[in-house]
Amino acid sequence: MAPRIVIDEREPRPWLRWAVAAAVVVVVALLLWGGYGLALSVAGGDWAKMRARAQDLASERSALQEQAAQLERENQRLREQLTFTERSAEIDQMACATVRASLKELETELAELREQVVFYRDIVQPDETRAGLRVHAVSLRALSEERHFTTVVTLVQSVRGNRSVSGRATIVIDGLQGDAPLRLDLGQLKSGDAGGFDFSFKFFQEIAVDFALPEGFIPSRMVISADPQGANNRIERQFDWDEILRG
Repeated sequence: MAPRIVIDEREPRPWLRWAVAAAVVVVVALLLWGGYGLALSVAGGDWAKMRARAQDLASERSALQEQAAQLERENQRLREQLTFTERSAEIDQMACATVRASLKELETELAELREQVVFYRDIVQPDETRAGLRVHAVSLRALSEERHFTTVVTLVQSVRGNRSVSGRATIVIDGLQGDAPLRLDLGQLKSGDAGGFDFSFKFFQEIAVDFALPEGFIPSRMVISADPQGANNRIERQFDWDEILRG
């Protein structure tokens, strides 16, 4: 005998559907609530950390700003100190340069005074070998115009008495004109008179002469001689041209 299949054609119970739906809603709500709580817990922890980090960064920024302000103040102080030091160094350099220049002037003046002391001492208190008329010194300087010069010859008389001396002095320049020796008389170059220059003094006299050398003439020495009146002691002194030109 074959089994029977019985089909229940009755309507399903409506309350069962509502119960299942309610259960699903409750489960979903629980899941959402749990997820929301978990999210709040995680977010709350991160927020606290972020706030703490923000506060740390703010404190660090404030400290850095204060440090930067302090460094700026220190930098300004150092700039002012550097400016003061540079200015002081500049003033010291200027003062040293002024002192050196003054010392150089004083040394030059002292050397000139010493030369003058020796000069006048030789006149007032000469030794036996330097008494009488003599050529004390000669200076030579080139002028701005080519081959033009000026020379100053100093004659002195060292005497024990109170006598004057007079006479004539000659100034000549020896050199070469081409290959031939040549002697130039400055009196003749100056005025066409080869007689020389008159002198008359008690202690000393300077004879200044401006002259020009002829083209092609190469000077080698200057010879100065003096003939005092009433005496037979003609004096003569020679000077190297390059030496007296250098001074």
